[in-house]
Amino acid sequence: MNWTEEDVTTLRGLWMTNTPIAAIGVALGRTENSVIGKASREKLPHKRQLAAPKKNEPPPFPATAIPFDEIADIRLPKRLRDVVAVLIDIYPAGMSCARIGELVYADEEDGGPSNAKNAVAYTIKQLRQVLRPLGWDADNCNDRKGVRLCAGAPVTARRMVA
Repeated sequence: MNWTEEDVTTLRGLWMTNTPIAAIGVALGRTENSVIGKASREKLPHKRQLAAPKKNEPPPFPATAIPFDEIADIRLPKRLRDVVAVLIDIYPAGMSCARIGELVYADEEDGGPSNAKNAVAYTIKQLRQVLRPLGWDADNCNDRKGVRLCAGAPVTARRMVA
């Protein structure tokens, strides 16, 4: 699969903001090895040379988030795309991971994984790594029993800073 100019620009932006390589791969729909290889060919600085965020400090958010309408256009693997679709449909409300799992795995013949709630929780963790550099997050809601999309730093991250 060839790299387009848009892919290289996205790679450079995410790389320079010290986004994890796995999250860059998810955002671009590529493997970690292909991301590392392209970063090397583009002569981007080594990750350890970039400033690491301080411990107990939430990841930085850009000054402005991408428009809500563009979230659905982000290239994501199928499972992440399915979870994003559910969160977009219910925006700005939230939903429990168990309910999201029921909706995401409803079309599968075997009903999905045995513990869909944990599978969705892990998918949400991956999704956060992709959304945060774009100014969005999957925030905890309903007394930490659910998830919702939010622009900018989530309420839980704001509480940690204050």
